[in-house]
Amino acid sequence: IVCISGKLKSFKTKADATASLIAAGFEVKPSVTKDVTHLVNESGIETAKTEKARLSGITIIDNLKSFLEE
Repeated sequence: IVCISGKLKSFKTKADATASLIAAGFEVKPSVTKDVTHLVNESGIETAKTEKARLSGITIIDNLKSFLEE
């Protein structure tokens, strides 16, 4: 389960990123919950979502395209 935070660099819109994640078999949530396993933060800005994810041990992805290619 993935949450997207902030602006993306590897996709034009969050909708494009969400569609790619769903196509790859991921579920996308609007906020960081206990179910979330990955947080996408390509801006590098430490948001409240990023801080919460870091404290919860959630994997933070800084390049979604690279992550999806793995």
